[in-house]
Amino acid sequence: MGRERRRLAHAFVLRATLMAQHSTAARDHREPEHVPGRPAATPAAAPSTARPHRVLALDAARGLAVALMALDHSAFFTRINVVAERYAGRPTAMGGPAYEIIGLLTNVAAPMFWLLSGISIALLAEHNRWRFGSEWPTTRFLLVRAAVLVAIEITVMPLLWARVHHFKYGYDFELLSALAVSMVLMSALRFLPPLVLVSSMLALFAGYPWLLANAHGALAHGGLGARMWLAYDMRHSPGVAFPVLGWIAPMGIGYALGRNLWRPVLRRPLTWAAMGVVSLLTWLALGLDLGYGTFATRLAPHGGGALFIMSKGPPGLDFMAFNLGLAAFALALLWSGKVPLDRGPGRWLVVFGQAPLFVYVLHLAVYKVIGRAGLHLAPRHDALRYALVWIAGMAIMFPLARGYRLLKERAGFGALRYL
Repeated sequence: MGRERRRLAHAFVLRATLMAQHSTAARDHREPEHVPGRPAATPAAAPSTARPHRVLALDAARGLAVALMALDHSAFFTRINVVAERYAGRPTAMGGPAYEIIGLLTNVAAPMFWLLSGISIALLAEHNRWRFGSEWPTTRFLLVRAAVLVAIEITVMPLLWARVHHFKYGYDFELLSALAVSMVLMSALRFLPPLVLVSSMLALFAGYPWLLANAHGALAHGGLGARMWLAYDMRHSPGVAFPVLGWIAPMGIGYALGRNLWRPVLRRPLTWAAMGVVSLLTWLALGLDLGYGTFATRLAPHGGGALFIMSKGPPGLDFMAFNLGLAAFALALLWSGKVPLDRGPGRWLVVFGQAPLFVYVLHLAVYKVIGRAGLHLAPRHDALRYALVWIAGMAIMFPLARGYRLLKERAGFGALRYL
């Protein structure tokens, strides 16, 4: 039974890896290139339920997260207010109902990306286990990737976020740094027994508000090495925008899901929809109770709209439950195959999702330039200017992302895989 499970898992991951790396070749009806040292894949080697759209669904989900992130940051550079969340120590001004709905959608991007990062780590580990018979290649990849993320955060990101005039260098512990530290932690945590790992991540997911309330004081006045763990803190330098313990739980849960993705139950849209329902019911219970884990709801105006105004910094339990619920529904739709992933918007999402780090850095550069250039476009029609800038940026990034992905494929297992 164990041997059969490993065979199915290896076949599924191999199929996923080959299709993700060679989706262009598949579309042109060409066989994927043979990798020396790896047996050629045969149709009989993969589970009968493995279809191209079921493999590319994860790429499309990453692409959706990137597209929503671009929708958020294009608004920032176009000076459009789509804020629909709160941050500790910062006054929040909402931009109106339509923009708040957009903000709610863009908030899905970060939790969804952390969840998918965990799934990707699990698939990578399974593939390396099959290919090399060792855990070290995965550990090495995670450590090198983490170093690359920190290097980009220190050198490139301050330039992209800084104002055009009166530039002043400033490093903050943002998304890439938090992902890097979490990857280092996952390089060790993944060796825990599966039940222990899942229980630990669920306990951290539910217990983070308690930790923040009871342990923050001991770390609040330390250096970055102490402050980066628990609280959102932009009052001190360097600022902490993504506290590690507030965000790593979705990555750990994603890793647990990824380890079992070969099981048919996790390739059924109904399973993901059920997870979405449970997550949204959790959010609703937290919001109606106005109690544990709802950092921002108490500050919100009275009425039903208060449920949707949640804290992202630090991430409230209601914020995580709501956005992971929406992410689960998106994954259910993508796993269902009802969205074509070989053409139209689905194809765009797949391309963006196959080069997420490249697109993440690229989208800030693109929108910083065209957002500023578009400030004088339709000055009396903010919504029109916002839409045109976002669409133009996506159109610019698509061929660049596709070209970068092809370059990575040609490079094989070279240094570009860390980027």
